This record gives sequence, C-alpha cells and structure tokens, in this order.
Amino acid sequence: MDFLNKEATIIFERILRRLKGDSVELTNKPFYPLLIEKSVSGIETEWGKAQLYDVCLHYFNGDVMRVPEIGFAVIDKRGRKRKDYDRLKIAACYLQHDDLRKYETSVKLDGNRLIVRDPELQKSHTHFADHWLIDLYKMGYLD
Repeated sequence: MDFLNKEATIIFERILRRLKGDSVELTNKPFYPLLIEKSVSGIETEWGKAQLYDVCLHYFNGDVMRVPEIGFAVIDKRGRKRKDYDRLKIAACYLQHDDLRKYETSVKLDGNRLIVRDPELQKSHTHFADHWLIDLYKMGYLD
C-alpha cells in the first residue's frame, strides 16, 4: 500500500484536528465546502488498526455532488509523540468525482480487514491525494 508523502500527511493531520465528533465542514469562500467524516473504526491492516475517513469538496445540484471525494485509511501509532509523522500512515482507498462520473475503489473491506485490490490504482489515488491536500492547504482551508 502506498501512503501520503510527509507534507500531505501533516496537512491531513491538521484537517483531522478540526473534527468535532464524527464530522466537520470547513468553509472557504468562494470555494466549495470541505466535508470530513469519520467512517469505520478498528479496521485491520498489515500496518496496524485503521480508522477510515471520507473527505470531499461538494456542492448541491439536486443531489450532493462530490468534486472530488477521497476515502482514507489512517493508521496512527504516534502515541504521545504527536509530531512523529513517520508513525502516522495515511493511504487513499477510493476516489469519486461526480462531475466526471468517476468512481474508483482500489481497496475493499473483507469483514473487518482492509485488502488492496489494485495496487497501481491505489498508488494513483494516493499520488492524486498528495497533490489535492497540498492544493487545499494553499487555497486556505486551514487558515
């Protein structure tokens, strides 16, 4: 499984700090709102237990339009050393972009275990997520 680079990992961790409960929506006019939702907990992976999150920019057009939405698996083994980002592993698991009619999933849940179905697609999703998270930061979503 491919994981976010360090810069994107730090940005994602800063986004997660904004979470109050199971979800939070960050607004940044004139851009679309950014929604972060905690999804499934205690998922088994070969790197440790993961928490799944869905992160998306969205707008309404009768239905919620995700532009895009990325699902992430987060394995956090930092303990008290919160700045030890080498022990925070974050991987992209799926990509959905409603305007492009695109839905790709590179992993699957088999019971409570995360399994990579398509390693090349998962690597592509993570590479896209690296750039997307950096762009979100540059656009001011964490200001």
